[in-house]
Amino acid sequence: MKTKSAIIFDWDLTLWNSWDLHIWLLKYTAEVLQVVPPKPSVVADAYGTPFLTHLEHVLTLPIDRILHVYMGMYYVLVRQKGHLYDGVLPTIGALSDHGLTMAILSDKRQNFGELEVDISGIRNHFQYISFLNSGREYKPSPSRLFEVCDVLGLTSEQVLYIGDSVSDLQCAKSAGMEFGAAMWASLKADELRSESEYVFQQPAEILDWMIHS
Repeated sequence: MKTKSAIIFDWDLTLWNSWDLHIWLLKYTAEVLQVVPPKPSVVADAYGTPFLTHLEHVLTLPIDRILHVYMGMYYVLVRQKGHLYDGVLPTIGALSDHGLTMAILSDKRQNFGELEVDISGIRNHFQYISFLNSGREYKPSPSRLFEVCDVLGLTSEQVLYIGDSVSDLQCAKSAGMEFGAAMWASLKADELRSESEYVFQQPAEILDWMIHS
């Protein structure tokens, strides 16, 4: 096995496919509020900004008009349209079986993230899960990454952080941690490829790297 003893994962667009549902909800919300739906390229460019700011930016409306429409339908559909990416479940299960310490660190708001983890059925494979709550810093600040390491008794050298975004990469670098690019759903694949220590095209490649090479 590689020298890493732990992996910390991002959630959205790394383990969990939130993109398809998000695009659908933006289109639905735009139709209800009678505005032009944002193009996926516009959504992608603004993805990763704080959630409420993101919604206002892509729908060009005040958040108090957007939120009840978007979130009302989110709770209706998340169990139908939200899901793990193909290959994530068996990969996480195999890594867990091999005794790897695993955690999740995400800027998704805590109430949404905790619901999605429960839907996914993978909670028991993780020793620590950190979603965003009030007053906490967004990535690329490494403060919450350090917190995960402190709780689990890990050093930065022991951990690989895997994510899909430039802010994930910058967070890892600021923490002195090696980074693995989750390319299967990344909106910034070209930027990640050249700066990441490891590049994974599919989830199963993480298992291959950690165990078989």
